[in-house]
Amino acid sequence: TWQIGFSQKNGRTYNQLDSTGNRHGLWILYGRPTLETSYIHALGEYEHGQREGKWSYWEENGFLTKKEIHHKGIVDFTEYHDNNQPKITGKYFYVLNAGTDTSDVINPLTGLLETVIHNKLSTEVKCGTWKYYSKDGKLEKVETY
Repeated sequence: TWQIGFSQKNGRTYNQLDSTGNRHGLWILYGRPTLETSYIHALGEYEHGQREGKWSYWEENGFLTKKEIHHKGIVDFTEYHDNNQPKITGKYFYVLNAGTDTSDVINPLTGLLETVIHNKLSTEVKCGTWKYYSKDGKLEKVETY
């Protein structure tokens, strides 16, 4: 279960929408394995509905699983082993799907839960060189797309 809410932390507003209803600015996505617990699953910036800049992702135990840097539709990707060594590095881009998806958000003006419609991202398409590493940092495989 994902929880998305509008809020303010340390004077910085996050999980906001622009005037056309697209995600904009800092977004924090919380994983919620139970009703009593939650954790930060992902943190990054949107620019008028598109991910832009650095995104980080964590598991429930706080382990950093991957980092992405989004720039004009291209994503630099790094996935990590549980010892924080890189596991996979590469680049990809998204192929936009023709449909839409929904997210439940809390409206900051009314405090009510509302459903927001947004464009759906479909698959990630690998491009360039992808490298795969062992836990001790040894390069094991290289693929070119």
